[in-house]
Amino acid sequence: MSSLLFTMTNFDSSVPPTPDAITSDLLDATSDDVIEFLLLNYVLDVLQHRPDTAEGLPIALQAHYLAFILDCEVLNGGFNQLFFNHPEMAGDASQAFQYLGMDQVAALVTKTSELYQEVRSRHEAAKSAGTVEAFAKTYEGSPFDELDSLYWEQQDEWRLERIKYIRANPNLFLHP
Repeated sequence: MSSLLFTMTNFDSSVPPTPDAITSDLLDATSDDVIEFLLLNYVLDVLQHRPDTAEGLPIALQAHYLAFILDCEVLNGGFNQLFFNHPEMAGDASQAFQYLGMDQVAALVTKTSELYQEVRSRHEAAKSAGTVEAFAKTYEGSPFDELDSLYWEQQDEWRLERIKYIRANPNLFLHP
C-alpha cells in the first residue's frame, strides 16, 4: 500500500487539525466527527513534509487513508470518477478495506476493478483529450451505476465501521 501513498497527495491539508503525532491521548480526546480528518491530515502532512518517513507509517494509517480517499472520490463522482482520477488505487483500496475488516466494501471495490477493464480505454482516451467534455462522456454507459448506488446507500454505515475500527484498535494508528 505504501507506494500508492506517494501518488495520492492532491488534497488540501490546511484544514485543522494536523497533529504532530498520533498518540493514544490524542485519539481518545478526538471526537468521532473529526477523527477521520485528523488521521487524513496527519498522513498528508507526513507526505508533504516528511516523505522519507511515509513508508514507515503504520499499516492501519495507510489502510484508513486509502479507504477514506476512496470514500471521498466515490461519494463525489462515483467509481467512474475514482478510476478516472486514480485507476491504480482500486487494488490497494480493496486490501485496505480488508485490513479494516470491511469485507463487503472490499468485495465491492474488487468488482468495480473488474468492471473498470471494460471502460479503461475510454478513460485513457478521455485523459489524453484532456477536456471536461471528454471526462463527462466517460459517464455514458458507465458500468458502475448500480455499484455506485450500493456504495452510496451504505456510506454512513461504512463511515461508522471505519471509526469503530479506529476506536477498537487505537494502538495500530500510533505514530511519532
